[in-house]
Amino acid sequence: MVCIMSPAKPKHEMKTDDKEIEAIEIDDDSATENTDDDNLKLETLFGGSIIGSKPLFNSKGETVFIIQGNTVVVFSVKTGELINKFEPARDKVIKIEFEIGNKDFLIGCTESGQIVKWKSKKGTIEQKIELKLPKLAKVTAFALVSLDYDDTGLKAIVVYKNPSRVQLLDFFDVKTGTKSKSHFTYDLNMAKVILKVNHELNFFALVQQHTVYVVNVKTWAANRMRNAHMVNVTCLEFHPKEEVIATGDATGKIMLWRNFYDSFPITSLYHWHHTQVNALEFSESGSSLYSSGNESVLVKWGLVRDDKSFLPRLPGNGVQLAICTNNAKLAVSLEDNSILIIGDDQSVETTLQLSSLIPKNKTNLPNFPIGFKLNPRNQSVLYNGRKGQIQFVSTYTKSLLYNTSAIFLKLRSLPLTKSYHREK
Repeated sequence: MVCIMSPAKPKHEMKTDDKEIEAIEIDDDSATENTDDDNLKLETLFGGSIIGSKPLFNSKGETVFIIQGNTVVVFSVKTGELINKFEPARDKVIKIEFEIGNKDFLIGCTESGQIVKWKSKKGTIEQKIELKLPKLAKVTAFALVSLDYDDTGLKAIVVYKNPSRVQLLDFFDVKTGTKSKSHFTYDLNMAKVILKVNHELNFFALVQQHTVYVVNVKTWAANRMRNAHMVNVTCLEFHPKEEVIATGDATGKIMLWRNFYDSFPITSLYHWHHTQVNALEFSESGSSLYSSGNESVLVKWGLVRDDKSFLPRLPGNGVQLAICTNNAKLAVSLEDNSILIIGDDQSVETTLQLSSLIPKNKTNLPNFPIGFKLNPRNQSVLYNGRKGQIQFVSTYTKSLLYNTSAIFLKLRSLPLTKSYHREK
């Protein structure tokens, strides 16, 4: 996120003959900060990551909700314009979902354990609930679930790190924030956790390193599956109609798991990616599966005819995938902080982007080594964009104008590394 540093006294217009502006980069978690010593005020101007979580389409597929730091931004799918920004939460939001059975409300959870309920059309906060967590606990995963045996209302599955350096999974009442009784608890190690709930078939899955845990919230039947050769699982997705789980791993393999409550589940292997699989998404009917890795290619797997098609030469590597309910649009989040809207003919219809980011910067240089320059003609800011490019961002609309190449060279995909096995 980029901020402008200005005196805390009355604001003044930016002079058009200025060639540079003083800017700093801050985390997405904080939007405004005062410094008494310097009598300076930091104001958010533009930027911030929009690719940290999966995009969420509305019921008609006309708008898409995206987490940006401690708030939610709404884009028009047709025009790509930013049309709304929700009231901010206390700190960074880690996930948002529609309330089960009611898409008039969005429910999200922050890292500190604050559950926020927004009105999805207006963006105003309807309710805030504090989870009863230990002091200094940090939430790492969150998902809504409805338990048939409990008539007290909606529940949340929460994975959090406590000060004793252990990750715990517990159920909480969304209305009161208190811990709920459940037939299932897990003490996890400190590795990354992926948590997803299938509301239609009443089960959830949790991934940590090379292990996949599956639990049915009706019968509390549970099983633990391990990926082949102890290779880390990097993403997970559910079939919309059947009890099928798709997982992608660090070597580029995609596995479909069936009969996963049995001791020996049935598996099907799909392999095209030569780098890790970053994201998976089923079509609405479940007849197709989309995948993306670090090759800048979107792959569509035909699960009925056992074929595949490709959308190559994307502007970056895909890190998130989301499909709308009518199957007409697919959102592809790229590592350069843009989101492509793909039509049913597999062509790019719209690009959603506030600013570009340089992913995986291994140069030990700042993210924006050329600094920030002001174009006095149109009041746009020029600074580093995608790899080998510079970008222009409007200070009026607070959105990206365009990227332009500075090196005129093609970029290659990174080679597969051997750091994909379980961490020791």
